[in-house]
Amino acid sequence: MTTTKHQSTSTTIEPPEAEQITLVREIVGELPYEYYPLGEHIVAAPGVCGGEPTFKYTRINVRFILGRIAGGEQPDELVTAYRGRFSMAALEEARRLEEKHGPDFFEHEFVP
Repeated sequence: MTTTKHQSTSTTIEPPEAEQITLVREIVGELPYEYYPLGEHIVAAPGVCGGEPTFKYTRINVRFILGRIAGGEQPDELVTAYRGRFSMAALEEARRLEEKHGPDFFEHEFVP
């Protein structure tokens, strides 16, 4: 997969704690991909899952995966089941973001 990043400062949003996030535009597999980076592995992409946070380059909803873990599934088994489309590092980042911003963080739509 070839990834080219094009950053734009024209569109910003204000998530919790007034952190500003800039819309990032990339070409992924010859297709445009726009997202707000919420971390290194977690993004909110307009038009993907209603703008709710997903793991970068996927349509896998972070809230859904954290709910499965809360229900007793093992994180490493989920990474394997999803064929590595997200990593243990991505799950750790999700937990840190949830701890920092509260349990409703991943239910927030980040599309302006």
